[in-house]
Amino acid sequence: MTLADISIGTTLAAAIQITQGDLSKIEKGKRAIGKDIAQRISKAFGINPNLFLQI
Repeated sequence: MTLADISIGTTLAAAIQITQGDLSKIEKGKRAIGKDIAQRISKAFGINPNLFLQI
């Protein structure tokens, strides 16, 4: 992991209003991406939230 990775993760966590720890759990597959989080991520990236929910 680099400082850039940490910065991006922290920025994404702030943008979708979750903690860095929760984002890390999602990345590691220890926490599911619920409908609410999927909508927040999709809004941040301008993509369809169903992309996350269909996996």
